[in-house]
Amino acid sequence: MSSRIVLHAGPAVGFDQPFEMLAACHDRVRRSLDLLERLHA
Repeated sequence: MSSRIVLHAGPAVGFDQPFEMLAACHDRVRRSLDLLERLHA
């Protein structure tokens, strides 16, 4: 039996909502940078 772990939400917006897509991308980048800072510390 295997379980699936979701580490992040899937894409909630698409190219039909470009500004929301850009904001979601920036949120992912910020979370990645926060994680890298914590791993480096």
